[in-house]
Amino acid sequence: MTLSTLRSFVITMIFGKAGFEKTSGPIPDLPEGCTREIATTEIHAVLTRILETFGSAFTARNSMGQLSVAAP
Repeated sequence: MTLSTLRSFVITMIFGKAGFEKTSGPIPDLPEGCTREIATTEIHAVLTRILETFGSAFTARNSMGQLSVAAP
């Protein structure tokens, strides 16, 4: 998984289907009812889980040039 892919997942989680159009540029506004604080808290929780689960694969990718991730 690249950082670009991770960004796409996060943006799509926040915006739903409309997020697909927002994955490659700046994001001027959050969806209605979603504050920066809410988004930050939720993104932090999800990113923490991803890194706890797949952190070793990210590290391996940096040292070997490949990423092989299997679901736990």
